[in-house]
Amino acid sequence: MSVALVTITHNGIGKAIVDAAESILGTPTITVRHCSFIAGDDVEQFERRVMDTVREADAGDGVLVLTDLIGATPCNVAQRLAPAHHVRVLSGISLPMVLRVFTYARCDLAQLVERASDGARVGVIECGPSDQAPS
Repeated sequence: MSVALVTITHNGIGKAIVDAAESILGTPTITVRHCSFIAGDDVEQFERRVMDTVREADAGDGVLVLTDLIGATPCNVAQRLAPAHHVRVLSGISLPMVLRVFTYARCDLAQLVERASDGARVGVIECGPSDQAPS
């Protein structure tokens, strides 16, 4: 058994990021599922779909849920279901975060949360020239 990954995002953002990670690292060894919220979707139906997806994905070791935006419907739905399931929720899904999840897929849920969070933090780096004028 292993931890599963479920993305709960707007308009397929989670699937697109996971697809990019797969193109870099290959097929993951972790179970991956997606739920996408589109403007105008019925929130109660979306919540049921999310619960079904989490139940299907969980093989017993828990589910890491990655959402795109804290305070938005996908994150709010994930936060509501977390207490009733073996789920941890991280907001701010990014490619570096998912790459860490794939790389450390054999970790337990708590360790995977740390690895994913670390990936997000180290993935934000100013790469361009500074705003200071040359001397």
